[in-house]
Amino acid sequence: MIRSIKLLKSHRAVTLCVAATLAHMALAGEPVLSAPALGTTEATLDFCAKADPKSADGYWQQGKLLLQGVPEKTAAEVRKSDEYRQAYDSTAEMIGKVPEQDAMRACSGSLAANR
Repeated sequence: MIRSIKLLKSHRAVTLCVAATLAHMALAGEPVLSAPALGTTEATLDFCAKADPKSADGYWQQGKLLLQGVPEKTAAEVRKSDEYRQAYDSTAEMIGKVPEQDAMRACSGSLAANR
């Protein structure tokens, strides 16, 4: 019972991060780049690429959507910011606690939903 509750919470954590990532990507057409959005997105994509390496290219294609129309110099500057680092680190820490099998399921599900 306790293991089931932990798995459910873990799955929800990854699902939440993936959902937040996709919500930020929905705004990809706008030229403004949010440091927290990029940090959350890239931490989630890094995590999913590690959990599901066979689909890593698909995750990075999703990540490119967020950066469409944003100059590389701007993205590089955002990645150097404290807001980016805090968002990246806190997201990575939270979803890093998820069991690998649950993470792979959540990541794969998000990838399939965006095809």
